[in-house]
Amino acid sequence: ENLKAIAKPVRNKKKVPPDIMREVILNVCEDNFLTLQELAIILDRANSTLRSRFLQKMVEEGLIVLKYPDKLHHPGQAYRTKQ
Repeated sequence: ENLKAIAKPVRNKKKVPPDIMREVILNVCEDNFLTLQELAIILDRANSTLRSRFLQKMVEEGLIVLKYPDKLHHPGQAYRTKQ
């Protein structure tokens, strides 16, 4: 519930500026690794949209880190804000 409160600026809106979405993703992932499915539920977004429009780019930019960096398609892959 706390994570949903953090995600409130994007949860109930269909369109959100990319910079706002990125900021919310960073805030939600700050303390724990979250899977794509968990992020999709918290942010109320489709898995494919999150992965293609945000997560891949944020990993490449070094903003978030992978739980399994050597296994990109690991079934338990998760994301966390870089500490």
